Amino acid sequence: MGVPKHSAVRQSHDLEPARPSCDTVTITLHWISLLFVLALTGTGLLYGRMENRPLAPSLLWAHRSLGVIIWAITVVRLSWRLKGGAGIPGFQTSMTRLHRLAARSSEYGLYALLLTQPLTGLAQTLARGAPFELLAWTVPSVVSKHFGYVVLFYAVHKVGAWCLIGLVSLDASAALFHHFVRRDNVLETMAAILRRKRV
Repeated sequence: MGVPKHSAVRQSHDLEPARPSCDTVTITLHWISLLFVLALTGTGLLYGRMENRPLAPSLLWAHRSLGVIIWAITVVRLSWRLKGGAGIPGFQTSMTRLHRLAARSSEYGLYALLLTQPLTGLAQTLARGAPFELLAWTVPSVVSKHFGYVVLFYAVHKVGAWCLIGLVSLDASAALFHHFVRRDNVLETMAAILRRKRV
């Protein structure tokens, strides 16, 4: 009697040598980024529902400030990533070339969105031609109001926001699929607490 196909696949992944965890800097920046992205998404969605309520200015301040912070974190994270980090493991040997391309595209797509989203949001705010609160400072008006640019950057920012939500959701789904279905150690490299014992 043959071994069921899904069982054979599971055994092959269980027998594959475990990759080491990512370095501490990479792991820390990854989870901090995720927390800030969730907060950024939450404040943005809430502001859209409460734009004309008293809480709206505070939500907008928080959203803008979080955007600046996540931009700075992403610059540090990307710089560390491009330098090779101190221990970023390679791909699973079982991953196909197409799978690796998709993973790499998703990774750098996230970097691109995390860098451009704060910039399009800032451009939209500046185009309004009015002072605004950011972190602990009040930023003065630096350009005259231009309604056309406000509409343009608002549209670009909104599309980018949904792309970011989609990519983050896809990334999380893929990590859970690898962990619970393929039973490999992709998620474990970023979350050592989930690492399985392998013989």
